[in-house]
Amino acid sequence: MAIVQQAVPATVAKQSDGTYVVRIQHTAGGDISLIHFPNHFFAQELAEAYAAFLNGETTVKVDASEVAQKVKEALDEAKDEANTELRKILTEAKAEAVKLVNDAENEAEKIVGVAEAEAKKIKSKAEQLLKVANAAQTAVNVVEKVEETVSPAVETETKS
Repeated sequence: MAIVQQAVPATVAKQSDGTYVVRIQHTAGGDISLIHFPNHFFAQELAEAYAAFLNGETTVKVDASEVAQKVKEALDEAKDEANTELRKILTEAKAEAVKLVNDAENEAEKIVGVAEAEAKKIKSKAEQLLKVANAAQTAVNVVEKVEETVSPAVETETKS
């Protein structure tokens, strides 16, 4: 199916001045349009491509090796970009890991400091309790000695 209403396929004609024209006959009665391509360097190619487009005959010419090379270049570029981004992410992750380890070490040092201070308090309290316990034991020993000495004397006094 044609893009523009046509009674016959569009044709290309070279003009006497070296330019090209595409002739489009719209109806069987002879209504026509002329599309001029005045560029001396590209007129023929442009006119032929336009006529082929109007006639629905366009073809795509692709050099597979050129496409393959461009795809390879694009893939290589994407791979390089991905590797660069990966290195960046790894560097950031390593820096974050080092920061987390340092923070954990600092927190552990704080906890150890608090634990050592608490241990000193407990040790001091235990030493005080030990002194009190030793003093109490000494008092018990004195009381026992006094009882031993007083008990025989009391017994002899009660016998007499």
